[in-house]
Formats: sequence, structure tokens, C-alpha cells
Amino acid sequence: MIEWDAIQYGATPDGWHEQDGRLAWATAGIVSTPANIARWGYELYSNNGSALSEQSRTILLNSISDETISLAGQPQRTATT
Repeated sequence: MIEWDAIQYGATPDGWHEQDGRLAWATAGIVSTPANIARWGYELYSNNGSALSEQSRTILLNSISDETISLAGQPQRTATT
């Protein structure tokens, strides 16, 4: 039964697991650690970060709206364009 369950979840006889490409597409196939994500956030949003120019960072931060709307019965914040 355990072997059958493993096969159902994509395990192969040699110990590998098959993956659904739709999952990799959403992340562009990257693997990140919490430290990588924290660094990216710092580089993207911090005034000392190097991911964006000051002008681009200002545009990014000003693209966020404080307006709250209801979507599917849940409060959502909107983004401006």
C-alpha cells in the first residue's frame, strides 16, 4: 500500500519524484531560501537596495493604493496603474 501511495504522488522506482511543470512555471523554476527572499525584499524595497534605480523604486512604491475593495466577499487592496 505504501508503494502504491508513493507512485500515486509521482515517486519513481529509482527514488526520484516526477513534477508537474505548472508548479515550476509559477516560480520560473527557481529555488529560494528564506534568506534569499529576505535579501531580494531588501534589495527591491530598501533605499539602500541595488535591484532598482531610485526612480523605479519610487514608481513601484507609488503604484500601491490604500483603497480597499470587496472581491469574492473578501477585502482586497487595489493596485494603481
